[in-house]
Amino acid sequence: MTALALAFCASCGKPHTEQRRDYKAEAEAASVHCVSKADCYLCGDGNIRYKEYYSQNNVGIISLNTFELLPIEINRYDQSGQLIEENTGCMVSRRFASDEDGFSANLMMDADRGVADAQLSFNDDQRLRLERTAQHLCEEHFREFVSDLYGNPYGVGIVDLENAKLYPIKENVIAFQAGDYYIHCDSRETDRDGNPLKMSVYVVYTPLRYGEGKAE
Repeated sequence: MTALALAFCASCGKPHTEQRRDYKAEAEAASVHCVSKADCYLCGDGNIRYKEYYSQNNVGIISLNTFELLPIEINRYDQSGQLIEENTGCMVSRRFASDEDGFSANLMMDADRGVADAQLSFNDDQRLRLERTAQHLCEEHFREFVSDLYGNPYGVGIVDLENAKLYPIKENVIAFQAGDYYIHCDSRETDRDGNPLKMSVYVVYTPLRYGEGKAE
């Protein structure tokens, strides 16, 4: 009896391993919530609040649950959509808070140098909820998004605004490329279970230097 009790206690002392999420099954169940192309936030008018940004060669930090967006305007455009090719001579500081208790951020951006630094607090966007993601995307864009899911993605990601493509920020993925931008993620604060509370997100404009696709 004592040996059995000791064995049971030993097993209780082992760290809990989170069960891997079956994103394929989750996506199939959530896809019924997808919207039409006309109402899609990437290819339709669902994002009417941010519509002007989606043709610009910039990225944004986006809630993958509510689609609240923090545009990072390293490339600046005039009202006719033409690129403004001149320096600003200053750095920009901006505070962002979601209307729906999602992520918040303090953004510092130097457009002249093509860099930005966002200090991100996850708040209610700590976890990705695919059924909520589906409510903002057409089925085509939703399936494209979930096809790249693995590991532990958070409820916050990067959107390539020019190409209307989503990139989830994932646990243990430090850096990735999103269009012409290099993204570096650095977790700064976690809770007692190791879940991230705050993160630094660095954005650097890195267009191709030579050949097809290079910056004009």
